[in-house]
Amino acid sequence: MRSQFFPFALKSLAASLLLTGAAQATQVAPYFYTWGFGNSVYPVTSLTDAKAKGIDGATLAFIINGSNGCQATTDGSSNAITGVMKSDIASFQASGGKLILSFGGANGTYLEAACTADQMVSQIDALIQSSGIKTLDFDVEGGAVGNTAANTVRSTALARLQARYPELKISFTLAVVPPVTYSWGTDPGGLSAASVAVVQSAVSAGVKVARVNIMAMDYGSYATNGRSDLGQLAIDAATRTREQMRPLFPGYSEAQLWDLIGITPMIGINDISAEVFTVAHAQTVANFAKANGVGLLSYWAMQRDQIGKGDLALYSGVNTSNFQFWNAFKSANGGSPAATPVPTAAPLPTATPAPVATPKPSASPVPTVVPTPAPTLLPTSTPVPTVKPTPAPTSVPSGTPAWDANQTYLGGEMVSFNGQVYKAQWWTKGDSPATNAGAVGTGKVWLPLGVVATPAPTVAPTVTPTSKPTLAPTATPVPTATPTATPKPTATPAAGCAAWDASATYVGGECVSLNGQSYKAQWWTRGDSPATSSGEAGSGKVWLVLGAGVVATPVPTAVATATPKPTLAPTSAPTATPVPTATPTATPTGTPTATPKPTATPAPTATPAPTNVPTATPKPTATPVPGTPTATPVPSAGGKEVGSYFAQWGIYGRNYQVKAIQTSGSAAKMTFLNYAFGNVYQKNGGYECDIQYRTESGNGDGGDPFADYSKSFDAASSVDGVADKWDDALRGNFGQIKRLKALNPNLKVYISVGGWSWSKWFSAASATDALRKQLVSSCINTYIKGNLPVYDGAGGTGAAAGVFDGIDIDWEFPGVQGFGYNTVSAADKQNYTLLLKEFRTQLDAVTATTGKKYGLTVAISAGKDKIDMTEPAAYSQYLDHINIMSYDFHGGWEATGPTDFHSNLYADPASPNYNDPKTGQPGLGATYNIDSAVKNLIAAGAPAGKLIVGVPFYGRGWTGVTNANNGLYQPAAKAATGTYEAGIEDYKVLKNAAGTVYTNAITKQSWKFDGSTFWSYDTPADIATKVSYVKSSGLGGVFSWELDGDDTAGTLMSAM
Repeated sequence: MRSQFFPFALKSLAASLLLTGAAQATQVAPYFYTWGFGNSVYPVTSLTDAKAKGIDGATLAFIINGSNGCQATTDGSSNAITGVMKSDIASFQASGGKLILSFGGANGTYLEAACTADQMVSQIDALIQSSGIKTLDFDVEGGAVGNTAANTVRSTALARLQARYPELKISFTLAVVPPVTYSWGTDPGGLSAASVAVVQSAVSAGVKVARVNIMAMDYGSYATNGRSDLGQLAIDAATRTREQMRPLFPGYSEAQLWDLIGITPMIGINDISAEVFTVAHAQTVANFAKANGVGLLSYWAMQRDQIGKGDLALYSGVNTSNFQFWNAFKSANGGSPAATPVPTAAPLPTATPAPVATPKPSASPVPTVVPTPAPTLLPTSTPVPTVKPTPAPTSVPSGTPAWDANQTYLGGEMVSFNGQVYKAQWWTKGDSPATNAGAVGTGKVWLPLGVVATPAPTVAPTVTPTSKPTLAPTATPVPTATPTATPKPTATPAAGCAAWDASATYVGGECVSLNGQSYKAQWWTRGDSPATSSGEAGSGKVWLVLGAGVVATPVPTAVATATPKPTLAPTSAPTATPVPTATPTATPTGTPTATPKPTATPAPTATPAPTNVPTATPKPTATPVPGTPTATPVPSAGGKEVGSYFAQWGIYGRNYQVKAIQTSGSAAKMTFLNYAFGNVYQKNGGYECDIQYRTESGNGDGGDPFADYSKSFDAASSVDGVADKWDDALRGNFGQIKRLKALNPNLKVYISVGGWSWSKWFSAASATDALRKQLVSSCINTYIKGNLPVYDGAGGTGAAAGVFDGIDIDWEFPGVQGFGYNTVSAADKQNYTLLLKEFRTQLDAVTATTGKKYGLTVAISAGKDKIDMTEPAAYSQYLDHINIMSYDFHGGWEATGPTDFHSNLYADPASPNYNDPKTGQPGLGATYNIDSAVKNLIAAGAPAGKLIVGVPFYGRGWTGVTNANNGLYQPAAKAATGTYEAGIEDYKVLKNAAGTVYTNAITKQSWKFDGSTFWSYDTPADIATKVSYVKSSGLGGVFSWELDGDDTAGTLMSAM
């Protein structure tokens, strides 16, 4: 075994260069198909062949576990590294070639999932001894990202190996998404919290991590948002990842942080065919890497870097000569280009297809940590990490906006600074143009443009973190935005699907038949037989069972009674990018996209009973709590609650002020109002409610005291016609709400704490009695006692006293990962109950001194999977009522449909989302309706009189919908165009939109269809039906998300 230690002088030089911040040479190592060794359909048949053609670096894909215990293989049975490629590897390295050995990937079982740490050390040591390769990469994807047990085994094994081989380099390859800006704000993108945890696990175990390599590919339409410059997107994603790594590697210089980063795109046409990474994009990335000292450039894959069209396993689809991408990337370190022989026609081979054992490392951007990890391609069920508004109290000048140190900017956005205009070349925040500007290639983020008169695109206002409107049942997530690329156009016959071909490549959405059964691919696959690799959605199997002789497109079912209602306004032109959410929802309920994907289930002949739901979970036994406070009584059936949410950020882009609650007549009809949202911060050794002026960084740490209590309203904008004075201690929304209450003395106002983006610390804050007491005390101090932090002359002791009558807890979700960075614990189920008990206890203590009763409520998911993670019988005794977020069951995040209802009262067995495709019986999707949610909660011990049904003041929609069955349960092209975001629209707009309104006799919800665009939403008549249901069922009332979706006359509130 050759020693690979650097001579001391070279090692010292390398260290000094890093410390001085000098950019390091970028390594270039494209992925090499080990299963392609010796196959002449590829432009290189071996590593020796590659070296002869000028390619001196490669990443060997992949080491996975075999079928015989703990066994390192490259295809599940044999190992090319120690077998057929052994001499080729030795020759390549002897001639100066550099190799990385990659473990894991998209398919197969990882060593760390099958081996003990000692066994894994033994298997990898044997590979090192045989091959001499001492740079190891671990490609962790899909459900494996959240497998903490496997992560621990891997980290332990790697620490032991580095103790044995101090020169051993370890890297991780992880899915990523670029930052993206919408009208509501910026989603910072980057690695998911679970992916960051993979690196953290290794670092904590003592592993010296050399590199974090991002899979800059297959982002999906939400992340690209119509952008096609994949080079810039890769740079933005890499920049964001670098910042995420900074806390894990304290003391690293800027150069060391860049050297830590690797960038790996999929060259040419991605699995998502709309994403095409061109040679020009490669050159952009190479220039950036060279200027900044990015540690690694790789790409998927060396064998695809050739001329040709067709099978994406063979061709990039964009090469005009062989090795164009190698030559572009190699320029990052000044290397020689690969030999480019005169190109010859390279037709798609048919006689000897390449035996692909393991597909590429398909990007799994932002996988959610779930109790049962399952590979996901794009978690569209987790669509919207939103950020809060942070407007400055002063007006924005016309033209290019001034640079703001607190603002996040993406590549292409422009700012003005000291009379000059600059353009961001990639993601940036806090980097002043004064010190971070320079020409292209200098590594400076800001490109000087000079004095430019033309206004630059205005940065979209960032918005408040809100609850996630569309959270798929996290127990079994599945990709709902499957890549639509179809490099192998397999026509689907009318009578069924094309026969499965072991040599063919399939991408998500393609349909095959085998042994009389039909299957749909959920992601990229080749060689995986449906006979052994099929299952229901969320099973981790690539093939989704559709049934005998069924085609992938759902069969239309006629279930609706048409109520023609032509309207005047035409629908707006569709946008290019569907968005999973636009209107932040209080804490949207789980979307049952993780359960059955659309199946061609024939419509039932008999009309089902509207209340047909699975047997509810037995009522759990309440956890005994010593010193339990007096239980809150169940409201009598006589008085019903009517409430809604007011969104803090609605005063900006939507221009919905507190005054509108009064002028619309809504305030007089409501019994309660929830103010969304308050945040929880890590503070004073624990976790506390606070209001901090901070732009949301994508880490759940934002706050907006300006909107809350500092903004001054003039007389015309004020609820009571009286302007705020400059020195008032209480201004902003809080001040307006206090005036609203004076005009409506029966209206109770709750501060809603948490929401989708701000549920980060609930689990940690609930872990012990002391921490619970600290959190609750701080929330009461801030919102009930009204002791606000002083900001811009507002706030102070008691400033907000009397504004809030209670507290609403919107924890998303106990025991289930939500946003991705949330703290989560197996003890959350009990701690949730204990936290609510502590709130009730301390609120009662305040009552004892003031004589006033303070309310306590929660907002919860309608999903049974999340209801089961709590103790309704135990926690409900402490609450005044329980707000069920019974909306967002389906929507435009399921970009290609099928269309379905998003807030239906009852389940419809004709829905393609109703049955479990494997069993043919009602699945989890059948429980996503109001009636099932109510019955599940009551069966779990929640009093009916405390349940408040949620009503959406907006619709969810698709466009490009098949014109059959009036658009219901049909495939679609993408999310429909909305005023603020694709896929969502306010009722006030939908009521005048073009189309005909239909009402489903079973689900009791309406939809509008104009021949192409479908919207599911509640009409006043639908709300009246829900109100009747609430009354007849003895429930507590209704509430809505959110007020600014209603019209100026408060039509929907009147119906409630």
